[in-house]
Amino acid sequence: MKSIVYSRIAAIIRHASILSAARCTDVGRKNKSQFIESLEEFLAFYCTIACNEITIRANSSETVEDHFKLLCKAFFVKETLIAVEDTMRFTVAALVNEPKSGFNAYFRGYWNGDLKGLRITDEDITELSKIGFNRSNTGPTEDAWFALVVRNGRLFRETFKIPPIVVLTACEVIAKSEAEAFYWALRYELENQGF
Repeated sequence: MKSIVYSRIAAIIRHASILSAARCTDVGRKNKSQFIESLEEFLAFYCTIACNEITIRANSSETVEDHFKLLCKAFFVKETLIAVEDTMRFTVAALVNEPKSGFNAYFRGYWNGDLKGLRITDEDITELSKIGFNRSNTGPTEDAWFALVVRNGRLFRETFKIPPIVVLTACEVIAKSEAEAFYWALRYELENQGF
């Protein structure tokens, strides 16, 4: 039976998350701590996509939770598939595996499309719809997408709870193109591994 090389999947997630966070932080000329927060959001979101895809393709008795645990451990492995500098590799591994970071909660929030768990209230949704940024309300995947854009847009704010529509739109455009590139890289890698 084939086994998944999680370190290669982790390398793709790490690379895509770094690029996505860098592009989103360019929108508001954010500082390093905001980059790290954005990086953590993309890591959780991309781990959700990867675990879902692995669970579907592997067709085994392992659950999403099993794949998630194995994937988190793989972030420590130095992978040559897509090399990044060691400091960034260690930063990503720490974000994913540090119990106090909240990464597990973010992953579960994105996995379940749990807006409240991702700290997006009904009041926030109402305020966002007033500025023209609407939630599709069609399921957990769409809620996860909505949360990713809103949470990245919030990093831009200085004094307001709801980011301007221009920031949300820019984050959405960036996230869409980056997520699509990530998904195809993930699929390609899984197919190369025989899944």
